[in-house]
Amino acid sequence: MAVLTKADYCWHTKTKDDAIAFSICEYTSTSAIERSQHISLTEFPSIGERTFLVQGNTMMTIKVHKPGGEVTIEKVKELLASLH
Repeated sequence: MAVLTKADYCWHTKTKDDAIAFSICEYTSTSAIERSQHISLTEFPSIGERTFLVQGNTMMTIKVHKPGGEVTIEKVKELLASLH
């Protein structure tokens, strides 16, 4: 995925129950993150709805695969906000 979205580095994982998939990617700048979001949304629309969370030059992309995953996204948002 890093090559496809022009990231410097990406790490991908999912929850044990396959309810949510995560990608955490590093970039050199805010504009690189914006470019990556644009690529992701325009080049890979079949992925569907996803949530982008940005902190500094790191972007986490979260994709819910099963109902109820939205609650986990809110918990992740709260956790990231507490790290500032």
